[in-house]
Amino acid sequence: MNKVTTFLLVMLTLTCCCLAEENFVTIPGPIELNKNDTFVFLGDSITHQCYYTQYVEDYYYTRYPNTRINFVNSGVSGDSASDAIARFDEEVTKHKPKYVSILLGMNDGRYRHFDHEVFAIYEKGMTEILDKIKELDAQAIPMTPTMFDSRYDTKTEEKKLNWMQPNKDRTDYYNSVLAFYGAWLREQAFYRGLRFVDMYGPLNHMTLEQRKNRPDFSFITDSVHPNPNGQIVMALAMLSDIGVDDTVFEIAIDVKDFKWNGRAKGGKITDIDTEVPGFLYSFSSEDIPSTATIARFTFIANALPWVVPEQARLGYEISNAASKLSREILTVTGIPNLNCEKLQLLIDGNNVGTYTIQEFAHGIELQSNPNSPQYKQALAVAELNKERNDRAIRKLRDLWSRKKEAKRDKLETNNPEMYKQFVQKQKQDTIALLKLAEDYEDKIYQANKPKPHRYRVVKID
Repeated sequence: MNKVTTFLLVMLTLTCCCLAEENFVTIPGPIELNKNDTFVFLGDSITHQCYYTQYVEDYYYTRYPNTRINFVNSGVSGDSASDAIARFDEEVTKHKPKYVSILLGMNDGRYRHFDHEVFAIYEKGMTEILDKIKELDAQAIPMTPTMFDSRYDTKTEEKKLNWMQPNKDRTDYYNSVLAFYGAWLREQAFYRGLRFVDMYGPLNHMTLEQRKNRPDFSFITDSVHPNPNGQIVMALAMLSDIGVDDTVFEIAIDVKDFKWNGRAKGGKITDIDTEVPGFLYSFSSEDIPSTATIARFTFIANALPWVVPEQARLGYEISNAASKLSREILTVTGIPNLNCEKLQLLIDGNNVGTYTIQEFAHGIELQSNPNSPQYKQALAVAELNKERNDRAIRKLRDLWSRKKEAKRDKLETNNPEMYKQFVQKQKQDTIALLKLAEDYEDKIYQANKPKPHRYRVVKID
């Protein structure tokens, strides 16, 4: 009996191992985008808005200034999974992407209580999209639908600007319906071994937190489309879940062998010295005049901080996006007691801020400091990309919406001559807008190169 039992246990263990190998796939680590790789954002009107996609682009433009990546917005207003399949070859396949993110589902539930037959159409469509991406030898990044803000769906004054008429089923249940769609998609991602992004959770959680003090707060005042502040929350969720680097640079300056020494992650330090070397020997503040430079050095970073345009400032701040994914840390230790409350930090001669000796020792965060030259340079890059999206990318998406309308109205059948003119105009406009977008990219990759900066820690009274 002991031999039989042992044999059966061994066979059971081997069977379980085989099943594990057969049914469970390892989810890959952080994404890797190299020069000339293509990333496609597939989605509906929320992608068509060109906000969260823009802020993700901003991250890569500033974090990898020498790696030119092709970002393709493939969002079309009103789309469901079935609509995305119909345009898949032209909107995804032809770009030969390495990664394809998928933000669909908001329209698939049809803005009503859960309906299994409706969900089955979404399930079939999303399954086909995931299969098609796999056939391209690309990697799919499925993402949950975003939040439906039922509180604003009930505000009658908002309905004057809202394309949807009041509907109790939608108001009471639709945000929960989207949660179900997202949970199903998450399981599909786990089963297939895909990265997965939760857009739904952060938007709902942060809205709830803000409403503790501001009951009327919303990222989504038309119930469906997150504003720029909500879309920076989405971009943060996306970047976090695909595993990007969270640090731009870390600088550490310290006294060793009676001189300043430095080390850095994410850049290079040179020319470290002081105007008053005597205090390094005596550690005394006597005779050190005000405005004396205690420590100074030159630093050039490998990248710029992740900064977004003013339109997304509130979301950037309340989500703490900069500290989470764009850390710039300066630590200065070994400063003696100088009988002064604070020291001033200058970069290129401009005042960045005043800090105590203890704050310098603990580490100063510079990534969201609007006075730093790196922040200003990154903001200029973000503003260029905003222009690129406003003037070119969103208009390209509008062309697709008009193409969708022409197909819906059967323009080719009903008015062949008008359709011929329409197609010709679409082609001309597409060429012009693609050229404009490329020109903006050229400007962005000229503006995003980090520069050396001179840092000074100065005594003040």
